[in-house]
Amino acid sequence: MIGRKQRKRVVYVDGIPIESTLLDAGESGLKGEEKSDPTSLTALDPRALFDKYDTDGSGDIDFEEFKVLLHDLSVKLTEPKARAYFKRCDRRRRGCISFDEFRLALYTCDPKNPERTGGFAPGQSLAPKDLFEMFDKEEEGAIDRGTFMEVLEFIGHKMPLDKMEALFADYEDPELEMMPYLQFKKAWLSVVDVQAELRQRGERFNRFLPPRMLAKKLAMLVTLEEKQEALTLLEANNTLSDEAIAAQRRELVKEGGGIQM
Repeated sequence: MIGRKQRKRVVYVDGIPIESTLLDAGESGLKGEEKSDPTSLTALDPRALFDKYDTDGSGDIDFEEFKVLLHDLSVKLTEPKARAYFKRCDRRRRGCISFDEFRLALYTCDPKNPERTGGFAPGQSLAPKDLFEMFDKEEEGAIDRGTFMEVLEFIGHKMPLDKMEALFADYEDPELEMMPYLQFKKAWLSVVDVQAELRQRGERFNRFLPPRMLAKKLAMLVTLEEKQEALTLLEANNTLSDEAIAAQRRELVKEGGGIQM
């Protein structure tokens, strides 16, 4: 009925709770001409679900296909944030995600289950970790001056060379002559609009508090975000690993004809 909000239904695919709309080709452009019946999807092979998003038949999910997944999960992210989250799921750093990584994406990108590790869901705002990993292309765990300048330009905080050099010198590792992530996070806190970052995270605050206290509040929120994300990824990996082990055991029992020791 027009103007009436429809209730969203959740189905379980391979033990992973997702919205039934995930399986609807509809406007998203996924393969399959007919809409799936949510009531018959509880036993759906997750490989079939993967194939719906692997629209080019490559055997992997690329970033464009990943964005369709996020859309169907009602996870609204900016392009840079979506790329950052794609990289989280691309554990093997191939520029695409495999079937197992796809299942990891389903587990970590579904914000509809509040019981999952602290109710974690990828946020709208780019966290310092997202920025750092975007520009630390060699995954060295530290960035140089030139890269730091690129980061500042990307977030709209371009500054004169002498000021940038002074800021970098305040936070660099003098032995490496590079800036590791923990120091980068401190530098990020010193240049961003702290109140704007708090608002983007839906955090209420007294705008008359001293900037130092607001920055401390933001730092605590960012640290909490990082911990929740790490816990969610760990939980997802453990859950999927346990399922794989259980499946292997079932196969061994089947091959052995059910012989008990």
